[in-house]
Amino acid sequence: MRLTFPSLAKFASVWQEDFLGQQGFLLPPKYDMPLGQEVDLEVLVQDEKWGRARMLPIWSNRYGPNTEATPQGVFLRLIRADDAMERRLRGL
Repeated sequence: MRLTFPSLAKFASVWQEDFLGQQGFLLPPKYDMPLGQEVDLEVLVQDEKWGRARMLPIWSNRYGPNTEATPQGVFLRLIRADDAMERRLRGL
């Protein structure tokens, strides 16, 4: 799967350093992924390839209340990333 972000700010808005004690992406509810099924992502920011990461969807709130404690979306926990992606994430 490929995730494309038009700006660094948009990418930073979905990256979560600590969501439920985990690092990963909190994607909008339009993404429908089965929980517990690993997915490989290729990430592009401003048409520049940032790298690849293996993610695991572990949390989803597509229809419930949208609060700070329970935002709407699907959370993909970072399992591992290639070196290029790791460097970029550390730079955020």
